[in-house]
Amino acid sequence: MSYNSELQALRELALFTLPQLRCAFCSKPFMSYQDAQAQGFGHRRHRAVRVKFTMHHADENRDNNDLRSNIRIAHPWCHREHHIKQLAKKGAHYASRIGEKAEEGRETQRS
Repeated sequence: MSYNSELQALRELALFTLPQLRCAFCSKPFMSYQDAQAQGFGHRRHRAVRVKFTMHHADENRDNNDLRSNIRIAHPWCHREHHIKQLAKKGAHYASRIGEKAEEGRETQRS
């Protein structure tokens, strides 16, 4: 199989698969069926597939790359938002602890 025919086959596979795949966070598909048809699905002459996605580790362990139990496909913006929310939760906990320590420090300076 030549490089060009392999690339065309991969693009065809992506155009077939992407409308069926859904983001792990927002559940929206990565591409509509109409967009796949508009890009010429089934004609073996495909332009580059312009879809962005990232892989999310459900257990947050980047060393666990088990495709069936741990890897989830997601939109990059949904993935970022998920981790920002996680950091905010942790940050709120740490911020309250830092605030307590800062208050203790202020009280010590006053005395």
